[in-house]
Amino acid sequence: MSKKSASKTLFLIGTGALKNGWGPVLAAINELEPTIGNDTDAANFWFSRIIQVWRLTAHVGRATDKDLMLQGIEKKAIPKFRRDAAKQGKDNRKLYYELKQAIANHIHRAMDSGEMALSPEFIRRAADDRWRGLTAYVTTNWDLLLDRAFGSRGDVHHLHGHVDNWKRMLLPSEAPEEPYRTKREEMQIASSQRQWEGISQAKRIVIYGLSLSPLDASLAHTIGMGLDNPAGSAVEEIYIMNCGPDEVRRVAKRVRMLCPREWPGTIYELDCCSKS
Repeated sequence: MSKKSASKTLFLIGTGALKNGWGPVLAAINELEPTIGNDTDAANFWFSRIIQVWRLTAHVGRATDKDLMLQGIEKKAIPKFRRDAAKQGKDNRKLYYELKQAIANHIHRAMDSGEMALSPEFIRRAADDRWRGLTAYVTTNWDLLLDRAFGSRGDVHHLHGHVDNWKRMLLPSEAPEEPYRTKREEMQIASSQRQWEGISQAKRIVIYGLSLSPLDASLAHTIGMGLDNPAGSAVEEIYIMNCGPDEVRRVAKRVRMLCPREWPGTIYELDCCSKS
């Protein structure tokens, strides 16, 4: 976003803005790993393992024999170690893309059927008169529900990619800069992370249904860059909206960690499970 098109209000949106946000994702995961069930924490654990396996096998592919020997691999064992790592990497890559395609397919079906939708509470809160004026929406969700609902009235940006380009979707714990990507791929994915410019230019930020998970260091960095932009930040207010007072306080604490100490703005904490 250029300064010319700076938004008065910028929404940062997570799965808490959705009805059944995890349902299609879990359905896709269970096609490949049925032990996950409806456990979202187990799903994130499985996601992070897939990413870490690929990081490690990519590292082996780039490492010299000397590098591997420094890690304790005997010289005579290196050829087999490389073959095993290459096979594991190939199998993991296949799983990675099958998983992302399955997620995209399930989300598309859920959006079209209405099984997945923007939550009524989010729609109510987003329609509040205080957000009048130019508005932009930045989402970590892979679906296109915001695009369909608000695309004609404001910009919608996907930090983690979306289902219409599922190969570029970022999985939980995944960063734009990974050892298994080419430089071109890194640049293409990293371009979506430049939303910190839009964050710094908005007068108010509404963080809705976003957990700021420790798995998502890239998101924390993007928000932090926007709030602590060396060129200056226009942000005067931040609204934290989530379900339950404990969750709201937890997210607000993490946001305060991202704000510069001298930031003069105000953070408002709102429980969106409350009808107030």
